[in-house]
Amino acid sequence: MTLIPAMMLSAFASELYLKCLHHIDSGVVPDYGHDLRSLFNNLPLLRRSRIEQLWDLHAAETAHLAVMSKRIDVEIPTELSQALEDGALGFQKLRYEYEDRNFKFYISELPLMLHKAILEIQPTWKQNLPEPTEGFNPNGE
Repeated sequence: MTLIPAMMLSAFASELYLKCLHHIDSGVVPDYGHDLRSLFNNLPLLRRSRIEQLWDLHAAETAHLAVMSKRIDVEIPTELSQALEDGALGFQKLRYEYEDRNFKFYISELPLMLHKAILEIQPTWKQNLPEPTEGFNPNGE
């Protein structure tokens, strides 16, 4: 049960980072609510492509998704588009996870990629942003 609050905070961080990317690109913070898929899909194509590259690289370099898949004995797709479709409403659903036990959210590492994408655009912000830490420990510690 301790993973639910961490996943909810990850969903919220993803939302804030996606809105930050929108503001960088357009000067406007979108009013799409909490839907991560909509926030992502409404970014410019080049921005989405870069985030997908970062996601794919992270998935290839870490055992995060494979370990989680093994732990819960469910096949977890590695494509960001599918992950966003499954976890688009993470911020709302995770707050009330007892109402929908079938909800899927396996993008807890997405804020790491979004953070990196933001710093690629605004490298001077690095001095003001702490390095994010990985929220999932495959050892369960």
